[in-house]
Amino acid sequence: MQEQKLIQARDSLAGAVERLAAVTEEMGDTFNTAALRLLLPRMRQGLVRVAVVGVTSSGKSTVINALLRDLVVPENPNVSSPIPVWIGFEENLPEPKVTVFEASKENPDVILEQTYPIPDFQRRYCYNAEHMKKRDMDTFSRVRCGSVSISSPCLSTGMVLIDTLGISATDIDKAKTLSVLEEGVDLVLFITKNVSFNQTEIEFLQEDVLGVLPERRQVVHPVAPENILFVINPFGIQQGPVIGSAVEASIQKVFAKSNLSDDAFARILRDNVYQVHALKGRYVLCGAYPYVERAPEGATDKERAFLEKQENAERSVLSKFSKEDLLSASGIQTLTGGVLAHVRDLSYGQNSAVVHRTRELTELTKKVLLAAGERVSGLQNKAAALQKTRQTFQSQKQEIQKEKQAITTVLDKHKQAYIASLSKVYQATYKIMVNECVGFAAAMPMPPTFQLRWGQFKHLDDQQKRDYVCAFLPALKKQIQEYCVETVKKQLSLNEPGRILETSRQYIENCGIALATRVSALEQSGAGSLGLSLPTQSSVEALYGQLKSTLEESMANAINQSLANAGYRFDQVMAQHVANINWGWLWGLLPHGAKALWNKTRDAVLLPLAKQLVGEVGMIASGTGAAQSDLAKQVSDSYDRIKDKLRDNLTELSVRVQIRLENLDEQIRKGQEPAEAELRKYQDLKRRCDKLIQEFAKWNEAFLAEK
Repeated sequence: MQEQKLIQARDSLAGAVERLAAVTEEMGDTFNTAALRLLLPRMRQGLVRVAVVGVTSSGKSTVINALLRDLVVPENPNVSSPIPVWIGFEENLPEPKVTVFEASKENPDVILEQTYPIPDFQRRYCYNAEHMKKRDMDTFSRVRCGSVSISSPCLSTGMVLIDTLGISATDIDKAKTLSVLEEGVDLVLFITKNVSFNQTEIEFLQEDVLGVLPERRQVVHPVAPENILFVINPFGIQQGPVIGSAVEASIQKVFAKSNLSDDAFARILRDNVYQVHALKGRYVLCGAYPYVERAPEGATDKERAFLEKQENAERSVLSKFSKEDLLSASGIQTLTGGVLAHVRDLSYGQNSAVVHRTRELTELTKKVLLAAGERVSGLQNKAAALQKTRQTFQSQKQEIQKEKQAITTVLDKHKQAYIASLSKVYQATYKIMVNECVGFAAAMPMPPTFQLRWGQFKHLDDQQKRDYVCAFLPALKKQIQEYCVETVKKQLSLNEPGRILETSRQYIENCGIALATRVSALEQSGAGSLGLSLPTQSSVEALYGQLKSTLEESMANAINQSLANAGYRFDQVMAQHVANINWGWLWGLLPHGAKALWNKTRDAVLLPLAKQLVGEVGMIASGTGAAQSDLAKQVSDSYDRIKDKLRDNLTELSVRVQIRLENLDEQIRKGQEPAEAELRKYQDLKRRCDKLIQEFAKWNEAFLAEK
């Protein structure tokens, strides 16, 4: 009844593994799917895992075949199997069947299955002489394991025997054996030909089985001392006190760091130590091994001749001794009983194999469940991220529109303030220039040349007299104009226009900083992954630095041009002014001499001209005239060009953002239905995982309740 329950639990848990593999496959988790697909046949083999370990040629395969009463795993006096083989029970099976699991060359996560008859398996998956020379090569590196099903009574209790590779052959062989132990085994059959264990054997048991040397290696699933069976297979040596004391000393070394009590150690010596002659047991229970028929692929004639000799020797032994004597001397029956007794002890209770398997599978299912939950969260987060990105883009677009409007408002305000400040400067400067320039003209002494030419003056006609007087006007014009221009420039540098211009330059710089911040915000929202092309930080700095310089240069050029234009227009004003002078009364002063004529010329001609020139330079203050229109227009145009450039940059960015918004809307629209389907899929996967965990819990409780 208990054996049937173990078989039911085995089949149920194997089915659960298959369903879990289907879940991971639907999730697209190729790594865990491959691991579960590989675990599935091993779960179907049995629940109580019994690993047969030992150094190369210690008789592991012979012990297994004798226990199973069938030639299942390959035997060879010179070579051995290069893969772990899991052997489990299948009822009413006419003959054993073998499946080999091998990773694909193209994709290591894909496991390929190939089924063989036993003879073909033994010929193909046994090291030949050529392989022995290259044991560290990768001839069998992609082979994960073999799985054998057989109707052996020894396995009907729910046990699976695992034939491992030699622990002393190569690093590759030992690594494959360790991979079996790392999956977790319940019972270890340690096969040795040495009544005194060698150092390799002792260290292997301590480090890799018991896990009592954590400084050398951490063992995931250490085996308890009471779950190690010591099978002494000393060919040709009979049982006696020497063997017993030597074995006891060796076992004592193995458990030296296990803190065993004297009683526990005594029980191990009583219940866990077996002496066998595996070859004799196999002679009786399985017959002579057909070495020649099942010789490894590629065996040479010389090797076949040796194998034929070995096969004949075994047949000779069978012909000379009775089967009863051989079987009694083999100790296989005692070993079989001991193994089955330990398997029964490991079938129920707190430390039962079923409890171990269900707990391991529960943890694995929880990981898959967590992964499914993460996929659900990932889908939800992806949808939320798209919506958040869209909101960010929409917000950025709105902010760009606000910034464009702000640029117009701010720079128009700066423009008007700058023009108004120029007007104030010109007005203040005009007052200074009127007082100083008119005073300067009124105090001008008579030029010496005017006195020297006086004698000629009275003999000239009216036109010649006008030309004589006007010849002194250009010098006066030049002096007054230079003075006025310098005075205006000086006042401009000391007054409000400079401050407003600097404020404008700072505003342009702030616009550049705002754009860089905007670009950074878009980048952080995933703009790059959405194909949004954005300006670089350096390009933004260079552009806005140039715009600051351009504005300053434009203002300087506008003022210089305005002052130059005032000088040009004065030439026309001067000619008109001279033409309008009433020279007749001026000539009446001739009897009074050159000084009187100079004073009158200065008062009637030079002073009005000085006032006129000052007026031309400061005409912007009057609110009318070409000078004001030209200067105001140039200032206005300069600000407008900067304003347009700033807005153009934002407009270009706004267009790019709008295009991405439209793409996002389309992406969100197209992704809604698949996302909802994916969510339903993963929610269903989570429900299936929850049901598996409940199923494991039921079996766990069932085997915890019995002992």
